[in-house]
Amino acid sequence: MESRSFILTSKLNVFNSKSSGGSQEGTFENNEFSETKILLNYVPKLVALLISIGVSYSSDVKGERALHISIPIFLSAVGFSMLSFVEDATSRFTFLFIIEPSFYLSYPLILSYALDNVHGETVRALVSAGLVCFLPFNSALIHLFFPDVETYTYPQFLEESAFGSNFFPIDFHLYILPAVFMLFSGIFVMIFYWMNRREEETLWSKTPGLRRLMTDNEETQAWDINDSEFDIYSSSKKSKKGKEKEVIETVKTSKIKGEEAFEMTSIYDEKEDEEDLSSSAGSTKKIFAYTGLNDKKKEKSKKDAFFVDDDDDRTLNNITINVSLLSQGSYQIESVVNKKKTVVTRTQHEVERLYNVLQLELKNHIIPSFPTCSMDLKFLLEKLTNFFNNLLNINDCLTNVNFLSFLESEFLFNPVVGNSINPGLEKSIGNNKSFFNFFGGGSNTQDNDVYFENALKLTNQIDIGIIEIGKLCEKLARSEKSYSIHCSDLVTKFGVLAEETSPVESYQMLSLLSEYEQQCKVTQKKIQNLEKLKSSSSIKTDKVDVASNELFEVKKTETEVKDTLTSTSETIKREYDDFKFLQDYELGAELDKFVGKQLQVNKNLLKVWDNILKDLESLY
Repeated sequence: MESRSFILTSKLNVFNSKSSGGSQEGTFENNEFSETKILLNYVPKLVALLISIGVSYSSDVKGERALHISIPIFLSAVGFSMLSFVEDATSRFTFLFIIEPSFYLSYPLILSYALDNVHGETVRALVSAGLVCFLPFNSALIHLFFPDVETYTYPQFLEESAFGSNFFPIDFHLYILPAVFMLFSGIFVMIFYWMNRREEETLWSKTPGLRRLMTDNEETQAWDINDSEFDIYSSSKKSKKGKEKEVIETVKTSKIKGEEAFEMTSIYDEKEDEEDLSSSAGSTKKIFAYTGLNDKKKEKSKKDAFFVDDDDDRTLNNITINVSLLSQGSYQIESVVNKKKTVVTRTQHEVERLYNVLQLELKNHIIPSFPTCSMDLKFLLEKLTNFFNNLLNINDCLTNVNFLSFLESEFLFNPVVGNSINPGLEKSIGNNKSFFNFFGGGSNTQDNDVYFENALKLTNQIDIGIIEIGKLCEKLARSEKSYSIHCSDLVTKFGVLAEETSPVESYQMLSLLSEYEQQCKVTQKKIQNLEKLKSSSSIKTDKVDVASNELFEVKKTETEVKDTLTSTSETIKREYDDFKFLQDYELGAELDKFVGKQLQVNKNLLKVWDNILKDLESLY
């Protein structure tokens, strides 16, 4: 290695001396040959860039990154070993074509493997950009394999640099460059590692209740649960006749010894007619029913649906809830608690009181947000169903006294928990709502807080107005899309019309002019022949007569052509106005269609904006 570096350094010095004191012709030849060598030197690198992107993508799909990393390294080792058996420069360049792509191909694969263990993503674009940036500096490696070449093979920008070629020593290209490249790879790994950590910290900061509830072992068990075993959500298909279908799925999990069992049943039905939802007082949605058995040995398993503390030995209630909408702000709740059926009517305020009392009593759980009042009854019913569904997912809620009183008591639900409920505390509870609320959740107010209730209603109306504005904007976007499609069609028709009009206008005139030109050429040739015949003394009389007859015919033909040209010109002058009028009429018809479509689109836009303005005026 030292001998080759010495030879290369000496040759660079010789080249610098030649380029400074040599003739211009020699410099031109060296530059020309250098450009050829540079192009040949860049071919393996460009091939490696293209292959690396495909192999990295294949590694992501198949997950065999270790195998894909070992293959290029093995190929490069074989190429280096074969270089020791060859002597000519052509064979060395052939093996170099195998070695260099292997080197450059291993870089993105190693980085891909590292990023897969850190963040799970492969940044092929950044890797390719880094390779492109460092490829010009690696061209000096060719001197290791071509010690007998006397030409200058550095990149052209180094040759024309103000610092000269000696500014970049050979050791920089051979040793510093790989270190810099791997340093950049490490920086990329640390950046994505930091991004991953930041994402996790942000997620846990938004859900402090989850971290407070779960220990490290329980968190590990939760992540190890197979989602397919707890896929209890079922989809309902709508029939053409408008009938309701119920899909019941039961997932049973039990321990190996048979000492514990858990049964989860989901019952879900859905009304098919969405248009008549405003009058569907009987449309209901059933929620999940959970049945749990006693926890005898206080053991936790990966397949337990709930994590029950060791000091809490209790029996869960078997609860099933059906929710129906009586009117806006009034609901009929049919519940079955331990085979005891109860039907109660609750208002929006009672649901708010239930939410407040559960916030105070179940501080170790994240209470799901309750639905606010909405003009869309289907949306309100769906949100209320999800609210009770999420409450049933909380184990402590199944044994809560106030929750059971809300389901079973026929009296007004107005619980009092000591002296802890006051306006200031309820306001703090309202500020500590769950982040799972879709529209910010409901409000936690007392019955006498009139101003806050009015503000809540106004906020709900604004939310509904924003939703309607979004729908109208979608319609506006669809109208704009159809308008652009019609415009493009009109432009295409205009282009076709222009292409068809120009040939029709000039076709007849060009054909007549070409025919007249041909006849004139024939007449001129015959007149020249006649003049030759007259000037010749040996021309016989019969030939003169024949020539005279031919001249007469030619003149006759010329007269006929002139007459034809004259009649054709008059025909064109006479019919051109009708032709132009027809063209103008067709063009006007197309423009009328375009204006009509544009007027219809503008009318639709005006209607849309009128509706938007009406909705905005109704909000204020």
